[in-house]
Amino acid sequence: MLCPVLRGRVDSLAGMLALTAAGSAAALVPEHAVPADHSAIRTIPLAGDPLPATEIALIWHPGNHNPALPALLTLI
Repeated sequence: MLCPVLRGRVDSLAGMLALTAAGSAAALVPEHAVPADHSAIRTIPLAGDPLPATEIALIWHPGNHNPALPALLTLI
């Protein structure tokens, strides 16, 4: 049985990628979140049936008046 030892916590993807690249951590992250130039990070796609699912959300600042935002919202 796998029993990880947690020695720290990060609250950002950038922090997790930095710890992983430094050799101080391993992490489960969305594959698309790993930079294309990730020579210090090895990725292994997860396998399974069914594959693990992740929920995503569109977020924006309520004061955003960019005219592209309403157009984007109509696509969702």
